[in-house]
Amino acid sequence: MKKIALVLLYSSVFVLIIYYITHVIGVAADLKKGLLIKDTYILASHYNLKFTTINFQCKIIVNGQQKIVSSSSSISYHTARHLVNHYIPAMYSRKYDRLDLLILPKDFKEYGLPYPDSLRWIDSLNSRY
Repeated sequence: MKKIALVLLYSSVFVLIIYYITHVIGVAADLKKGLLIKDTYILASHYNLKFTTINFQCKIIVNGQQKIVSSSSSISYHTARHLVNHYIPAMYSRKYDRLDLLILPKDFKEYGLPYPDSLRWIDSLNSRY
C-alpha cells in the first residue's frame, strides 16, 4: 500500500511539473506572437521579497476596452519607482491575459524589436543601481 501511495505521489508531482513547464512555454510562445502595446501606463510598482522581482500594476487598452493587468520585471526597485505614471511598451497575450513590459534592451531583443531612444533614460537609471 505504501509503494502505491509513493508511486502516486511521485507521479502527481511529475505531472504537475510537466504541466507547469508546458504552460510557461505556451505563455512565452503566445507573447512572442502577441499584441505590441506601445502605451502601457504604469499605475504602481511593488517589490516582491519572495521572488526578488518588481510587480507592476498596468493600465492597457485592448480592443477599445481598458484593462488593469499585472506584470513583473527584474529591474531594480529604485528604477521601478521612477516608472510609475509613465508609458512603457509591452507585449500582451490575449489568450493568457499576460503582459510583458519592454523596459531594457534585453527585453526588446527577446522579441526581435529595436530598442527606442526614448527609453535610454531607464537603462541608465537601471545601470546605476
